[in-house]
Amino acid sequence: MAEKELYISIDLEEYKRNKSNTLQAQAEVLKSVKHLNNLKYFYSQETKLKQRLQKSFETITFAIGKIEEDFPDAKLPKQIQEKIAPVQKILQQEKMHEKLKVELNEKHSSIDLELQEIQAKLRALNK
Repeated sequence: MAEKELYISIDLEEYKRNKSNTLQAQAEVLKSVKHLNNLKYFYSQETKLKQRLQKSFETITFAIGKIEEDFPDAKLPKQIQEKIAPVQKILQQEKMHEKLKVELNEKHSSIDLELQEIQAKLRALNK
């Protein structure tokens, strides 16, 4: 079977608009491809930097371990340890209380923020 050709008449303005839209779409696709290539490059750089950072941490950790091995253990006399122990317990309790206060304040502040948002929405509805 022979193919039959079909010709359509399109208005010049419509042709220009369609051609412009096609070219814009092609430009956007090329920009997206360029952006994707940049993302791939930056991801590979990020991976390399993370590996270098991991190696640096391992080296530092090893060096710290060696330094700790070289230093002698300092031990306090029992009399001083007995005097310091109650003070250390009090300090630990104060730190725990401070942490609890911070956690409560964070919970209250998040609740207050949510309450303010709800009140603002109610005011907007009542206007």
